[in-house]
Amino acid sequence: GDPCFSLATAAACSASTLSGLGGLGCGWDSTNLRCLSTLYGADCGYGLQCVCQDSWFGPYCSQECPYTLTAAGAKSYCNGQGTCQDGASGSGKCSCNPTYFTQWCNVTCTAQACQDAAQQGQWMCATNGTCVCLHSADEVGIQNGVAISGFYTGSSCDACDPVYWGDHCQLPCACNNHGTCTQGDGSCVCYADSTNGHWSGLSCEQCVSEYLEPLCREKNNFITVSSNGSLSREVLMSEFAVDYAFVLSDAEYGRVYAGPEPMLVFRSATGLLDPAYPSTGLDFGGVVQYGVLTPTAVVLGVVIKATKLVKVVRLARNYTGARGEDLVLSTQSHPRPGWSVMAAHDTSGGWEYPTLSAPSLQILGKMTGSGLWDPFARHMARPQELVPDLPVVALTSISLQTMFVVYAREVKTLSLVPGNTSVMATIPLPLTALSAALLNDSIVCIGGYVGNDTESAWALGRLFVGDTQVSLWDSDQLPCTVSGYECTKAAVLQTFQNSILVGVKLKGSTTYGVAVAQLFVADTGVSGNTILVSKGLLGEPELTAMAVDATSNVGFLSVKQSTDYASIVFKFYVSPQLSVFGKVDLRSYGSAVIRSFFMDATGRILWGAYPSEGSVEVLRFVLVDVRSISPTWADTRGGTKITVVGDGFLNSSWTIRCFFGTLVDSSPVVLNDTTLVCTTPSGGEQGCSGIPLEIGLGSTTTRNLIPLIQRASATILAVQPSRGYYNTSLVITLTGQGFSSTPYVRCMFYTAAPAPLWIPPIYTTLVFSTSEEVTCEQPVMTRAMPLPSYVEVTFDGFVYSRSNQTFDIVGKPFEIEIPSSESTRESYLSGVNVTLDDISIWVYDNESHRLLGFDPVARLFSLNLTYVLTPASIPPHTLQTDSLPEASISAATALRGHNRNYAVNG
Repeated sequence: GDPCFSLATAAACSASTLSGLGGLGCGWDSTNLRCLSTLYGADCGYGLQCVCQDSWFGPYCSQECPYTLTAAGAKSYCNGQGTCQDGASGSGKCSCNPTYFTQWCNVTCTAQACQDAAQQGQWMCATNGTCVCLHSADEVGIQNGVAISGFYTGSSCDACDPVYWGDHCQLPCACNNHGTCTQGDGSCVCYADSTNGHWSGLSCEQCVSEYLEPLCREKNNFITVSSNGSLSREVLMSEFAVDYAFVLSDAEYGRVYAGPEPMLVFRSATGLLDPAYPSTGLDFGGVVQYGVLTPTAVVLGVVIKATKLVKVVRLARNYTGARGEDLVLSTQSHPRPGWSVMAAHDTSGGWEYPTLSAPSLQILGKMTGSGLWDPFARHMARPQELVPDLPVVALTSISLQTMFVVYAREVKTLSLVPGNTSVMATIPLPLTALSAALLNDSIVCIGGYVGNDTESAWALGRLFVGDTQVSLWDSDQLPCTVSGYECTKAAVLQTFQNSILVGVKLKGSTTYGVAVAQLFVADTGVSGNTILVSKGLLGEPELTAMAVDATSNVGFLSVKQSTDYASIVFKFYVSPQLSVFGKVDLRSYGSAVIRSFFMDATGRILWGAYPSEGSVEVLRFVLVDVRSISPTWADTRGGTKITVVGDGFLNSSWTIRCFFGTLVDSSPVVLNDTTLVCTTPSGGEQGCSGIPLEIGLGSTTTRNLIPLIQRASATILAVQPSRGYYNTSLVITLTGQGFSSTPYVRCMFYTAAPAPLWIPPIYTTLVFSTSEEVTCEQPVMTRAMPLPSYVEVTFDGFVYSRSNQTFDIVGKPFEIEIPSSESTRESYLSGVNVTLDDISIWVYDNESHRLLGFDPVARLFSLNLTYVLTPASIPPHTLQTDSLPEASISAATALRGHNRNYAVNG
């Protein structure tokens, strides 16, 4: 029947009068299982609503509430001990009375009953009516007749859940889910394991210093700052330059240029000032903001303090200070305000360099000897978001002879063609620019944000050479949420192969963070992935510099956290997968905020410059690091081959060495840019904690602190048993001293026989018992081991003990031998009883092992005696080749002129 009217069902329809137009009837739509769509309302947007009878629920009143049957067979909804949530919008669940449980409310349970049954602990009733540990913020437990809440655990429910404390275990630990707390005062005991992470702080809110955010599981691969310290000189910088820093390295001539005003020139090998230049530095009448290398010159862009115009200075790269040499090859300044271009011509390279009236300009790249633009050498100046009226960045496309000057809200395209140095276009930006990078010679990528400075979302723009419009990808096309943080600003950009790396500012509900994104730009849009670098910052961070080492596919990002006026430099893999794996905190260098990076891929050095109390200092970050070593144990005799996995081992102009404390391997074998093999020298310190294995690069040594534990070889004093059969597995016991338990232990069975008898050593499993006893598994072989043969052990997998304890691996019976003293002919008188002496017969395998008890076969040994006129004699014994085991035959008997057979059991 019609479920809207049948009393046997549960529904009746009512016409709503919300619009003032009453409903027009009621019926059931059996196809769509709903009331007929009689509509009402001016826009016909409202339909009829089913009103359920008691104990029925659902939008069509088609479901019945849970019930039990009484003894008379009647339905008892919720067992008569609860209320059903019925109606069209109801869930149909029973809300049971306090002591009834299950979906039918048909099981009784009380906390007191659970307590009485257990006689200890704190209990509550589960939803199915069983007794479980009290674990609720609601007062569903009971103690001394008083309802309590709490969070208990354990087999007796008498211990606090590890993340709660207090008299009733009701207070949550303030450990950020990164540790447990003591039950007396709630103080945190932070986790320190590979599953939960390694945490520290009063509330376990930060990683242990050796581990990396965000999970604190990965150990920090420390970025080594040169042990030579910084390149610095007490030269007062100009007031205009106090927030700037600049560095450029000329590896070919071994010089480092550091500014901004005056410019200091250091020798990169020693870190001392280059004596060819004035000790007070080079003063160009302004602040050096950018620089490039040509085949013959260092080309510097200098901002003139008074006019804020830019002049170009060309210095000779091969300058030695000799009499008559020109240090400054040329200087050109722009005399007028506004953006226009002059040229500083380099005759050997054939290119021209712009002179721009910009008080803060970066040129990202350097000129190579072949005239190609190298996009991996970056000179990052002061973050331009601090001075939005200045250009963000200047990018030069050499092949197209074009310069792009990116401002906060527009881009100027400048021609570099000689004789036509003009502004070709001014293009408005649909975002506020903070950074820019050349993806290739025809595409400029621009990073920044949309919105205002406090409420923003990151954005990326793309400009093709020749276009007059910038394509925009904002948060709609670049959705970005990292660990609960929103991406707010694309602060620094860097090119890597066919992608753009973006240093991203993050904002959470109460704290800030930093991320790195790798974006791949295509005609159809942009795609990529993002990783979290740092989180939980109390103030908005400043991203001050970024660089990429193309040799090892490793990037570096300098971040100034607002609470600490110093940079933390993070390093991250770009390929094959974006991931952070190291950092260094520069607070030990005071207010060291890196403002400029320069990548010296040949010297394996990342130069970083920062302003310091009116001067400038330059740090050397080593582009070589150690991530792991194997084995991690080594014998003090030396000779252990240590495989070192790290980064940046190839293409270095410096000598690479391996340091084991004070000991050095000067000739490691470099396999590729991530792997080399060091050989341990003899000697070394023995200790439980080990000594770090570090890689030396010129005068600089890594400080990754990966320990190598050194021990002396074990000494084997006894082997039991001392021999085994070649085709049978056997476990032998070695006793001695100095045995170690390491992942690299094994046994070696070998022969010292000369060629051609020598065979290669055979290695088997070693099982550690104590420092005085181990067991080895004798190898199963296809033949016997030539004599002499030995067993030795190793704990590092390379260097073996030298105990010279023999172990024979014997083979099949091959021949016999009767000692010559027992095989002489003897004569005896006829008819005389003779007692023969014992005869020793030895059985050998084909490697000259005496088989002893390893031949179980019984064979006959015949004594052939013959009557002769002269005293009887024993002729030579002729026996079969497969012979007998070692035996001693008692031949005492009366021989009467016939053969006598003696059975000899092996």
